[in-house]
Amino acid sequence: MPLIDFNESNISKESLPEKKKHLQENLVDVSNILPKENITKSNIKDYYRKKGFILISQSLITKLIDKRQEEVIFCPRYIHESYILKSIDTIATEPMQGGSYFETGCLGSGVGGKKTIDLPRKVLSKAKIAQLIAEGKPLIGEKKIDQLRIDIQIERFKLRCQELGINIIPDVNTQIPIIKTYDNKYLVSGELDIFPTTIMYENCIRAAIIDLKLSGDVNNTSGHYCWGTPQYMDPIQGDMYHYLIRDIDFNLNPHLKEIINQGLIDAIKLNQVLFLYWIFGKKEPLHNQEKFVEREYNPMNIQELKERIRKTIYIIEREEQFGWIENPCDNCNNCALNKSYGGECQSSIIRKV
Repeated sequence: MPLIDFNESNISKESLPEKKKHLQENLVDVSNILPKENITKSNIKDYYRKKGFILISQSLITKLIDKRQEEVIFCPRYIHESYILKSIDTIATEPMQGGSYFETGCLGSGVGGKKTIDLPRKVLSKAKIAQLIAEGKPLIGEKKIDQLRIDIQIERFKLRCQELGINIIPDVNTQIPIIKTYDNKYLVSGELDIFPTTIMYENCIRAAIIDLKLSGDVNNTSGHYCWGTPQYMDPIQGDMYHYLIRDIDFNLNPHLKEIINQGLIDAIKLNQVLFLYWIFGKKEPLHNQEKFVEREYNPMNIQELKERIRKTIYIIEREEQFGWIENPCDNCNNCALNKSYGGECQSSIIRKV
């Protein structure tokens, strides 16, 4: 049975638009790669990589092409090993660790099913170590203030889910990967934090994709994550997820059959499925640190997204010809190829900040 029965909606079959001719990316013959084994949401990306496909995600796109459709400075070798081959992991920064801890507490896991169950604790003094030993307690420091605030927001998230009618079933409708054909070498992919779910939004019960975010301040108006002025942010994630849920190929995504039914498919065709960022912040007072930001579906936005995908593929094919040469850049500080992290990169640099 599907997770949520959207078949009992008020959608009229007669009101549905006629099925349009598929775009070129949906005409690709993928019969030779259709799953012939048990494909799950945890192994589907690796399955298609092993078949020789390159997966284009919104994260990869933003590493190469910015929201102005311009190429950014990047290290080809890092892109190749981190995004194409997936042979190295990203070095987690403190904000990344905090975000994963928050998602684990709210959804049961973070991106790719990874779980972060704790964060670095306060350093124990000698006196505190002696005290804990005497009391027979584990030698674990106290939680830092950021972690305590995240814990409060995790509990707030759970309460708000009940208030808003949001359905969270860990490992069922959380961290949902979707694969979409593009051409004979490339697939477009994304991983949706919460999908599908209902939500009481603007006094109506709606179907939604929800992307969960942890921020220092939900009212921040500067930098890449200016949730106080979201109109200045890169909108790619909302556009990508709107794109991915349309014309889903269930042969490529067999794991979606159990959570998506015809009622939901009809709602998607009628543009009735929301995309919402749900942001929680860590700035006091915490009760003011929660907001939703909607990204509406717009065909023009999808065309701009496809242009970024096209430019991303052009860069990938160009760098394949050049051999993915190392190029020192700002990413060196958090790159697993760096010698400081045991890597073998001869060109990496460390910048003091």
